[in-house]
This record gives sequence, structure tokens and C-alpha cells, in this order.
Amino acid sequence: MKKTLKVVLLMLCLLVVLLALTGCGNKLVATKDVEETSDTPKHKEEVEVSFKNDKVDKVKMTFIFENDDTAKKYVDEYNAMLQLLKSFAGEEEGEVNLPTLTQSGKKATMELDAKTFAEMSEDEKVESMTREEIKKSLEDEGYTVK
Repeated sequence: MKKTLKVVLLMLCLLVVLLALTGCGNKLVATKDVEETSDTPKHKEEVEVSFKNDKVDKVKMTFIFENDDTAKKYVDEYNAMLQLLKSFAGEEEGEVNLPTLTQSGKKATMELDAKTFAEMSEDEKVESMTREEIKKSLEDEGYTVK
């Protein structure tokens, strides 16, 4: 279970980095096929970033699995790890504010508003990155960007 939490948190951090690389425009959509590992099932990732006044407004990340059961297991494990993190958060760390995953069939979806996105992003440069810099970074990570 710890291994799964680490994988989910790593994926979440990667998501934040990838999403942080998105700048101006109305919407940026990036997709990537992820091969199965010992910790993560095979799936497709779709990251959609919406902008308002050239700033991130909303971010939606969708994981598409091969079947409903795999998606349910992934969502259940992520949300269980999230609850575990929240229960161990100390007062000095404040409240853990991470988005939950929801499942619909073979899809698991995570939605972030601008405030949550900013809190999750550890890169202070994110806010000043251009759309082209973000697009290039996503492509460097193996995403196909539209």
C-alpha cells in the first residue's frame, strides 16, 4: 500500500509539473499512454488545462484504464492514501488539500481549481511560463499536446 501511495503521489507531482507548464490560451490538452509497471496499471492520461485571463483557471486530469475494475481499484487506493496522509498531517503542516479521484466506468478523474493547482505546484516559475514553454515541457515528458 505504501508503494502504491508513492506511485500515486509521484504521478500527482508529475501532473502538477505538467500542468504547471501550461500558460495562456483558452485550453491546452495533453495525452500520454502509460505502460504498466509493478505499481501502476496500463492507462492513458489526458490533462486538460483551462485558462482565464492568461492564468490557469481549472485543470482536469483523466486516467483511462482498460476496464472498470482496474479504474475502481486505482481510485480506491489513491483516495485511501489521501485519507492516510490527511490523518498523519501535523499541525505545523496544516490541512492537506489534495484533490480526490472520482470514477466513472473505465475513467478516473481529478479536477483542480486554480487555488489547489497553485498549492500543489512546487515550481515558483509556473505562473510566469508561456504556453509554448509549457507545451514543450509536456512534449518532453512524452505527452502529445493539442
